[in-house]
Amino acid sequence: MKNLEDKATPRKRGSFKKRIALASIAALIVVGAAIVTIPKAGPSVRTELTSESEAFPFQTKVENDAMLPLGQTQVTQEGQNGSKVTAYELTFTDDKQTDKKQVGEPSVTQPVDKVVKNGTYVAPAPVPTATSAPTSSAPGGASAMCNDGTYSYSAHRQGTCSHHGGVAIWY
Repeated sequence: MKNLEDKATPRKRGSFKKRIALASIAALIVVGAAIVTIPKAGPSVRTELTSESEAFPFQTKVENDAMLPLGQTQVTQEGQNGSKVTAYELTFTDDKQTDKKQVGEPSVTQPVDKVVKNGTYVAPAPVPTATSAPTSSAPGGASAMCNDGTYSYSAHRQGTCSHHGGVAIWY
C-alpha cells in the first residue's frame, strides 16, 4: 500500500490522493486503482423502558366501640399498602447508561388504613330481685302462707291471714 497520510500527497502523472480521515475509517481496501473505505460503525445506542416502585405503609386506627365487650377487639377493615410507580426511558450508549427520562406521570395508589374496634361495653351489675316466698310445699293441712311467714289452716279464703299482713301464697 502507498503512503496514507492525512494530507494531499502528489502522485505520479499529476494526480492527488484524496484526503482521508483515518480516525473515521475501519478499513481501507485497494481495489485496482481505487481505494475503497469502510467507515467505522457508530456508537451502539439503545433504549429501555423501566419502572421504579415506592411503597407507602398503611396506618392502624383504633376506635372505641360501646357495643363490643370490654377487652375485645375486632378488625373491621384490613389495611393495604399504597404505592407510587414511575416509568422511565433509559438510554444506553455502548452499554453505558447516558440518559434517564421520566415517561408520563407517576401512578399513585393511596394506602387503605386498618381499622380496629376496641370494646368498651361493661355489662351492668345484676339488680337483686325481691325474694319471693319459699316455694316449698305447705306443712300438712295449711291452705296459705301469710306475708309474715306464718301458715294459715283456714277452710275458707275469707279472712285468711287478716291479722298477719295478708296472704303471700295460696296452697
